[in-house]
Amino acid sequence: MPRSKSGIKRPAANIENLICAANKCLSGEILIREAAKRYNISKTILIKNVKSYKGSRTVVSEYTANKSTKQVFINAKGASLKTSPLTAACHHYGLTKREVRDLAYQFAVANGKTQLVE
Repeated sequence: MPRSKSGIKRPAANIENLICAANKCLSGEILIREAAKRYNISKTILIKNVKSYKGSRTVVSEYTANKSTKQVFINAKGASLKTSPLTAACHHYGLTKREVRDLAYQFAVANGKTQLVE
């Protein structure tokens, strides 16, 4: 059966429930499977956080996407980058994809952006 285009959207785990379940599992009161059912948390998320919670007593349940690894322009410069090809397209009667990339590169060089944003 093929994957659905919309995918499966799972709700994020409640942090208070996750901490309480991790404490009960570490103290030996209940097993991980029982804690996952009782606190309505995924068993794999609970196992991962119990392992990390043992040493540091902090929960690692926040997920940050790593889509900005190759980001050259910050959002303020990105807004002006969106308007400049539109202006250039009006002056030059349309640009190809390659010409837009070249224009973005020239814009980066003019603003002194030679490396990726850290």
